[in-house]
Amino acid sequence: MKAIKYFLYALIATFVFAGCSDDPTYTRGESEADGCYGVYFPSQDNAADLELDPADPTVLTFTAMRTNDADAITVPVTVTGSEDAIFSASEISFDDGATETTFQVSFPDAEIGTTYSCNIQIEDKKYAFIYGEKASGVSFSVTRVKWNLVTGPKGETKGKWRDDILSSAYGIPNRYGDMSPSEVSGNRSDVITYIDATNPDKVWLPEQSTGVFLNSGDGIVSFASQVPENGFNGSGYGTNVNGVITFPAKSVLLMFGDDGWYVGNAGGMQRLMLPGAEEYDFSLALTDSEPADGKVEIAAKLGADVAKVKYAFFEGVFGDAIAKANSAGIDAGTVESKEITADGTIVAQFEETGKYTVVANIYDEAGELQGYEFLSFGYVKAGDDKPVVLSVRTELTWEFEAQGHTPENSIRSIIFGENIESGYMGLFKSADLTGKSSEDLIEIAKTSGKAITAEEIDKINDTGLSLLHKGLNAGTDYVLLVWAYNGYYGKLYSVQQTTAGKPDPLQIHYTYDDVENGLTKAGYCGTWDYYAVDAYDKTGNTSRQYFGQVVVEDGGTTSGYADFDNVFSDYVKVSGLTGAPQAFNAGESQYMAWSGGLLYVLAPQLIGNVTLQGADYFVNVAYTAEGDDGVYNGRGLLLGAPVADGLVAFVPNPQLQASNNLTFTGMWFGIYADYDPATNKFSGGEGGIVFHEWLLLADPDLYPAADMASVVKALSVQPGNYVELRGPELAKVIVGENRMPADRGRECEIVGMPVLGAAKAKVEFRQGIAARSADFTRRTGAKITE
Repeated sequence: MKAIKYFLYALIATFVFAGCSDDPTYTRGESEADGCYGVYFPSQDNAADLELDPADPTVLTFTAMRTNDADAITVPVTVTGSEDAIFSASEISFDDGATETTFQVSFPDAEIGTTYSCNIQIEDKKYAFIYGEKASGVSFSVTRVKWNLVTGPKGETKGKWRDDILSSAYGIPNRYGDMSPSEVSGNRSDVITYIDATNPDKVWLPEQSTGVFLNSGDGIVSFASQVPENGFNGSGYGTNVNGVITFPAKSVLLMFGDDGWYVGNAGGMQRLMLPGAEEYDFSLALTDSEPADGKVEIAAKLGADVAKVKYAFFEGVFGDAIAKANSAGIDAGTVESKEITADGTIVAQFEETGKYTVVANIYDEAGELQGYEFLSFGYVKAGDDKPVVLSVRTELTWEFEAQGHTPENSIRSIIFGENIESGYMGLFKSADLTGKSSEDLIEIAKTSGKAITAEEIDKINDTGLSLLHKGLNAGTDYVLLVWAYNGYYGKLYSVQQTTAGKPDPLQIHYTYDDVENGLTKAGYCGTWDYYAVDAYDKTGNTSRQYFGQVVVEDGGTTSGYADFDNVFSDYVKVSGLTGAPQAFNAGESQYMAWSGGLLYVLAPQLIGNVTLQGADYFVNVAYTAEGDDGVYNGRGLLLGAPVADGLVAFVPNPQLQASNNLTFTGMWFGIYADYDPATNKFSGGEGGIVFHEWLLLADPDLYPAADMASVVKALSVQPGNYVELRGPELAKVIVGENRMPADRGRECEIVGMPVLGAAKAKVEFRQGIAARSADFTRRTGAKITE
């Protein structure tokens, strides 16, 4: 399991190689000194990272102890500091018969705001043991820092915290609202949250404990900004603007106990308002129209607290660095600008066709600059033209039959173009687009389709882009929608293609778009035939196979797993989804929650036990997403729902597709050497034994499988570089809500362009010069005179 784009996970492996030698000679270590006094430093509060008020004494007291109380002694020590001459230590002296003493370390020249570290070490083996667990040294750091109470202009002493760090990982009530500590289970009021706001443009959260846990299995939650100061590669700094501290989305990381780092602040809603601070709306939204009649329109929508906007146009397209410099020029008056004070539309005309950028400064009522926005766009002069040049076609092909992709379950799209800059595309069922207007189709392509990637754009503008759309249904009409933008205009293209064969409901890759109704809990219970794509199939077969039968039983109102029972109160128990229940020591089963007519899959949980090659293992279940190497724990990453009469499919949760860009399609079963039922934690992972995608349950009375042999496979371990990840938080969905048509072509890959064969043509040849048409004038580089 490997970390993916939405989660930061650090795997650090240290390998120590001992020198190899054929000589078995053993060298004895240094002996302890006879009569050693055994002086050591016990655990103590001052041996830590300390912060001292500048008014506090610049001296710390430490304790030393010894195991041999003979004689009055003074212990020689070595004092080293991060800077010379900062620390000095008093003598460490013991009276005859005394086993404990104290000494002081002074640092009178330590400056305010600087962190200094110190180590005190006993090096003479007459005074301290060489071996053993008792520490012969003590280390600490000290920072003299003054914390001042922040007060608002009216004497306010309390700020406002809007949480999105924990809310991104847990379903906290009153999300994004004011929250008191008593609402958080396990709260520790003595824990202080530190924010480094010394630079208002680079605010960050040092790695620290929150002091809270939200369920017993996760442990105390810690967080940290994804910045180099915390040891991460990233620039997830927040800002402090007028006393309002915010952080970019996904820039704050969470750790649950010691279980690795995960993304927090997913929605970018984390905010701290300092005492007396007010939230101002200095936003400015700029949108451009397509050029028409030699004009381009720039719509400007001003935030509630914007008093005026100064703007100017510049040639070319540029990024933030140049925009910032141009903003400074507008503010200083060295760049001529115009001004608006209300929402409206700026109509611009230029002398030449080309690319331009508008930079707009935002000011408050006092005339203070509060920020800037910029927008690049294309302009076409009256009489000029910049048409979108694109060719889109589709075809059915047997070229990829060896990989299981045939004209019955795949469509190839071929796209050529010139100077295309961006676009969207999607493959939709024709029936889903019936009655849609051109504007509707553009919105569907942009909203439900996928953005065309930079790699795909390069291919479109070069040799052409060829995509194979897989996992389609036989005998079904599809429409490929492509919206392309050339920097000046956008244009929609649509091509219809019907797959070969007859529709096979058992091979459709269903999505939530196919779900129209739910089922009662009893409606799911019973015996079903089970079909799925075997992701471990070594033949490359990507069609669903028959894996025998699955039994669904009423699971009662509790599952026995606290993480699940805190959210759900109705369950079913499902047996047989591994397709190999006979290989388990005592069968296999898993709980799924029933809620709102749907089944919500749940992980982690113990599925059963297996014995492989003489070793006993615990089996866990997890889930996989398209285009992602991770396996995820979580609740509701897949949804079980009826997609037709007698068919229940496990479909991707559409809410997680939208919020986390994760399309979950697979159920993965892995083996582990250890399992702690008290915490529901698995450890010692060895790999996967079963990996199924696009799971489907069929009523055997409506879809008899009597003529199909159940796939029976011996369990074997499939090792991989997988990393087990915490999945997105539960997202419940509403059955029957209005939805956009689903893109059926998301499961696609770039493939080679089709080979263009020789064309057959009927021809004839006439000797001599071909006769000119009457309206043809030949130009050869010199003017022809008649």
